[in-house]
Amino acid sequence: MSHHDDTTAAPLVMPTAVQLIVVAVVLVAAVTLGRAVFITIALAVLLSFVLNPLVHRLKRLRFGRIASVLTAVSISFLLLAGLGVVIARQIGELARDLPRYEATLRQKVQDLRGLPVGGDSLQKATETLSNLGSSAEPPPAGTPAAIAAAAAARASRPQPVEIRSATEGPLEAFQRFLATVLTPLASGGVVVVLVVSILLQQEDLRDRIIRLVGTRDLERTTRAMDDAAGRLSRYYLAQTIANAAYGAALALGLLVIGVPNALLWGITAGVLRFVPQLGGLLAALLPLALAAAVDAGWTMVLATAALFIVAEIVMSQLVESRFRGRATGLSPLAGILAMMFWTWAWGPIGLVLATPLTVLLIVLGKHVDRLDFLEVLLGAAPALTPVQAFYQRLLAANPEAAASQAESQLEDCSFVEYADEIALPGLQLAQADFKRGTLNETRMTTVLRSTEVLVEYLPPPSLPAPTMTDTVGNQSQPVDVADHVLIVGGRTALDCAAGMVLARLLADDGITATVLPAT
Repeated sequence: MSHHDDTTAAPLVMPTAVQLIVVAVVLVAAVTLGRAVFITIALAVLLSFVLNPLVHRLKRLRFGRIASVLTAVSISFLLLAGLGVVIARQIGELARDLPRYEATLRQKVQDLRGLPVGGDSLQKATETLSNLGSSAEPPPAGTPAAIAAAAAARASRPQPVEIRSATEGPLEAFQRFLATVLTPLASGGVVVVLVVSILLQQEDLRDRIIRLVGTRDLERTTRAMDDAAGRLSRYYLAQTIANAAYGAALALGLLVIGVPNALLWGITAGVLRFVPQLGGLLAALLPLALAAAVDAGWTMVLATAALFIVAEIVMSQLVESRFRGRATGLSPLAGILAMMFWTWAWGPIGLVLATPLTVLLIVLGKHVDRLDFLEVLLGAAPALTPVQAFYQRLLAANPEAAASQAESQLEDCSFVEYADEIALPGLQLAQADFKRGTLNETRMTTVLRSTEVLVEYLPPPSLPAPTMTDTVGNQSQPVDVADHVLIVGGRTALDCAAGMVLARLLADDGITATVLPAT
């Protein structure tokens, strides 16, 4: 049999925790030191994920593989070129109009300096800082002779001399232009070539990755790659639609307010919105400054600020909160930590790439057993099952959290289903811990008390919540209704807790129940 046969291959040796830490340190060092190469590759891979749905749709229309890839890339760059033309025209108009706004800005600065409260202090502080900046030494003190001697000593010190070319020749200017313009163009060209290559050879690249990972589990490897592609495609599609709506709404609002070049600021806001957390703040700075320059008063500035605040709240709390976690599977806290890490590693571009790169880590954690901690730490999926969460909250004497969990779950199911699928199985976990000897009497009493408080948080519509009598709380409840049930916990306090849940169920049917312990 051939030595390439996977059926006879040696079993995989799973890495230890120390090995995983060493690998993580090496990877962090690699992505930090080789940031230029990795940023280019990451941009190309992510852009290929964005364009891949369009390529597949064109293939279904019988375009052919090469024609589909070239058409998708051409459409995307035509859109980017169109936006660039619009932005360039808007910037040109703004540059022509800026001299008209200089007088208004000067008047506003003078008004701020002349404020009656703290105005003199502000002006004095500004003059003091200017004086401090003009000299690094404190003013001399003493007799006139000492002051003159100090001045002569300063004059005799050698002064630093910087040699500069009197004029810059055409060759030097051309070289500086090439260094400024061609470097980003060259990086962009490499990204475009990589994107086209990845899209043209995606099936071959997929096969090679599967071969590297191992052909023993084709189903899991294929599912992992489809999961990563699906998450990133959904995320970028939803983000693009939301950002376009955000930019259009801001452009319309700024147009109504009267801020010049509203279309420019709408496009800028839509693009900057791809920067998590900070995009809205960065997009608001220039429109606010322009509003202050155009309007002699402060009405336009306040209206512009209110527009951006409302748009940011609606976008972050109502729109992005709905699709971000669902499309990426990324928790909000993990998203913030990811932005901090990738910004530290790759600078501003890392801020944009933080979410998709972290999504890839979550997919690895979901489909690779030894990396499942990544999904637990970074993913938005609950770390505990509803049954485990119910038991943990009762065990931690936190019935309020258990009640909050129950209220959210009761929106989709009845209390009978909640009791059968969550509450009673959670108490069965406690019973299993008691049999193993890990749950003592004190902890069982904690579970019982938490269950009683939980039931009180969820009273029936018309009847009071059931309460413990005599031995628990020394409470007594008169029975004034015809139907009455006595529930006795036969073995432990956990049976009394189950009795409290049953009493809550009976209360929904108009039956009053009293729960007693076996003693």
